[in-house]
Amino acid sequence: MRVWVSMMLFLVLGWQQLISAEVTPRPFTDVMRGKFDGQYYDDQAGAWQALALSECATENDWYQYYKAADYANKFGTGSYDVDQIVELASAQLNPDGFALNYLRFSRVFGTEEGWPLLLAAHAAEPDRYEAFPALITYFTLEGNQERVSELLDGMHQKEPIPHGVMDYNYNQIIGCPSGAILLTAGDADTYPSWWLQAVENIRPDVMVLSVPLFLSFPEYKARMLGQLNLETSIVPTISLAKELVEALSNTGRPIMVSATSNRLLAELPSEQLFVMGLAFQYGKEPIDNLAHLQNLYTDDWRTDQLFTPLGNDAGQRVADQLNANYIPALLALYQHYAEVGHPQTTKLASAVQSLATRLSLQEAVSTYFDNDLEVIPQLASGEPGIKAKKIEKQYKYIPNGTLKLDMDDDPKTVRGFFMSETEVSNAEYQLFLEDLLRQRLFEYLDSSAVNEVNWIEYVPEELRGEYQEIISRFGDPVGSENPVVNMTRRGAELYAIWLAQAFNSDPKRAGEKKVRFRLPTKEEWQYAAMGGKNHAIYPWGGRYFRNRQGCYLANFNTLLDDGNTEYNYSSTQAPEESVSKKQLDIMSKSNGCPDGAWLTTKVDSYFPNDYGLYNMSGNAAELISEPGKTMGGSWLDASYYMQIGSENKQEASHQSVGFRLIMEYVD
Repeated sequence: MRVWVSMMLFLVLGWQQLISAEVTPRPFTDVMRGKFDGQYYDDQAGAWQALALSECATENDWYQYYKAADYANKFGTGSYDVDQIVELASAQLNPDGFALNYLRFSRVFGTEEGWPLLLAAHAAEPDRYEAFPALITYFTLEGNQERVSELLDGMHQKEPIPHGVMDYNYNQIIGCPSGAILLTAGDADTYPSWWLQAVENIRPDVMVLSVPLFLSFPEYKARMLGQLNLETSIVPTISLAKELVEALSNTGRPIMVSATSNRLLAELPSEQLFVMGLAFQYGKEPIDNLAHLQNLYTDDWRTDQLFTPLGNDAGQRVADQLNANYIPALLALYQHYAEVGHPQTTKLASAVQSLATRLSLQEAVSTYFDNDLEVIPQLASGEPGIKAKKIEKQYKYIPNGTLKLDMDDDPKTVRGFFMSETEVSNAEYQLFLEDLLRQRLFEYLDSSAVNEVNWIEYVPEELRGEYQEIISRFGDPVGSENPVVNMTRRGAELYAIWLAQAFNSDPKRAGEKKVRFRLPTKEEWQYAAMGGKNHAIYPWGGRYFRNRQGCYLANFNTLLDDGNTEYNYSSTQAPEESVSKKQLDIMSKSNGCPDGAWLTTKVDSYFPNDYGLYNMSGNAAELISEPGKTMGGSWLDASYYMQIGSENKQEASHQSVGFRLIMEYVD
């Protein structure tokens, strides 16, 4: 019988899934205790399959084969029919034993049919810790907290949760405000926290609520809501975020969302989430979190395993997957340290970069640091010449959404942000330079200087006598209301630092909020330029760069589109390389249209897009966070570069390049 079943399995499951016996089969490790690549699971599934099909197969071989095949399907390239494995294994396994009951339970987990199978498996071999997580779920649903505590302790004693994972959960729960409700997303951020509460009596005041259990099991949902004195009907079973969080907020208890809850966080308004360590606190009013983060980092958190792990085994890789969630809190604290000149700023910067390097997140944090770990300088004086209220008024909120430029692009999710409604003007940048000069910060003044341009050279020779009339009509390129151009990228970055310091030092800022400023990413810039429209070519939403009266809708070099005077003209091709230098270096007449500019023009010229942003195309090309790239085109470019999807290369400062900033609330 055993030989016949083995041959049948060989034929049904496929000989191509068998692998060399040289691969050592290892006991199954769940995702809370070990992280491996897909190839590992493929190899293990093949190795355990070979043992299960052998004449000497044991019940444990079938159990291990099933678990390895299931993970190979999830994380590797496996295509195993796990239902078929269970069906065929039943011919060889003891119907009253652990393995067959547990495998059958796994196929109907969470159903009334499944729980008796789980209990039968546990009764057959009470010490098999592999069943403990499911048993913890079962007794949680039953409301048997004493049994849950016993199983949590037994699970950890028999197969210890990795130190890094346990430390993460400790730091997650210790960072919650008193009496908080902590919404968790999975095994690795839930079971260890429950263990800490049940066994170590750490922060029992925090209700650790598993969102997957809440959404999947009505009895768990009813019990949790009953403990909170809320009606079960308040929260629909299918609710994922707003309905759940809103209902829980009626309790008056702080609502915390674990940093691992990606789907939940994505559904909540970003402006109502405040980083409080390894969880985000939901609130409709600003929360001052900087003192809280400092206390966590300096006093409360366990960080030995975080910054100096003992090894790089499978358990540490699970911890590191979780540890990426420290980065937002540590960066927020670093920004605060740098702004106030804290003596531990450099040490914290080094720790964050070391952690980011280990987690392969160097690029993600690189914009926050210089390569030499330079502490962000104090640039703004006590009287910078601008108030927080005025700064804040200039920034428009761009809501969450999806960026899709054309039918061939993959959609990209963009989180909400605030962007300046105009390009930074000469007057705004001049305040920055004057503040540096008053403080005699010559090093930064030199880095931020605006290179002089002989603007009259960019007017056709036969019209230079009319230069004063031209600049009086459209604004002087060096005048206060025109965009600042020809400064370095370093100058733009220093201006962003100065502006944040000017804002944050204003004692009258609304709600004592703190902000940072930065250049937008390419995706953020494009999304903002589209103004909420789908597949827009230009920021105004139409297909053409003229209106029906023939007037230009942006400030660009009309000479490079010479002869195309019809309002329905749409330039969709890049200008030819053969365009002469003379054409590139001068601006043409505006073909009689009364509102086409010659050089740069005022930053609030032309109509804004539907997000209230001016000159997202034309006037000054705008720096983005990616070095050497600009977006939006300029007064010197052809209409092709006015298109939202077009980018231009510009390594050095240039008379056509300016910038606008994004504002972020760091609290």
